[in-house]
Amino acid sequence: MEKFVASWPDWVRWVCLLPAAFAANLISILLLELAQLLSLIGHIGGGGIILTDSMKMVAQEAVEPIVLAYVAITIAPKKKFVVGIISISFFIILFGLGFLVAIIDVFSGNVKGLLVAMVRIIGVLFALAIVNGKRHKQNPNNYPG
Repeated sequence: MEKFVASWPDWVRWVCLLPAAFAANLISILLLELAQLLSLIGHIGGGGIILTDSMKMVAQEAVEPIVLAYVAITIAPKKKFVVGIISISFFIILFGLGFLVAIIDVFSGNVKGLLVAMVRIIGVLFALAIVNGKRHKQNPNNYPG
């Protein structure tokens, strides 16, 4: 995908950055919906594991920041690290709000929100690792060792 996108003019890449990142995010959500449907069909056929709504939600919370950051840094023509950090900051803000709600929910006996918040942290950490890896790949001389 990177070679294909690299042939585009810079201005087209900047214009397509956000729509492509959010479209990829939407596609990842649709793929999780399809996986859930296929798991139900497989279970009706006599085998397999059912992908429950809770399992799908947890997977979605982990995958969304990773997909958004990966597509954003792939399409951005320059300043990939900054673009990656900005795209991840969107999920960090969501995490902060979600964590606040999760703490309130824990006091009412619901721990599901706390689980979602912890999975979102994992997704953000993986997205940060992808962004940092891309930065290291582009500038290997800037890192000691």
